[in-house]
Amino acid sequence: MDAGSAFQRLLAIAKKSDTGQAGRVASFVAAVIDMNKFDLYDLRPLDERISDDILLCIDFIRWGKLALTDTTPRGMEQAMEVCVVWGYARPES
Repeated sequence: MDAGSAFQRLLAIAKKSDTGQAGRVASFVAAVIDMNKFDLYDLRPLDERISDDILLCIDFIRWGKLALTDTTPRGMEQAMEVCVVWGYARPES
């Protein structure tokens, strides 16, 4: 399992749902691009697969040689879309 695939799955979750899990995932995505702080205790209520994906991404951020958003096509653009939808950023005019 690689971080790019994990990040892509997280982006998909944050885009397709308005559940509590999706909200926590969106909070993490916003933290990845420095638009939010992510509380690690928010991992507890998440499904194991989702929290494992977040931990994989955190590990990549710690050791990676490039930005997590560069591991997936349109990563930064997708992350910004999530942030706009969830209210972490204003839409561009």
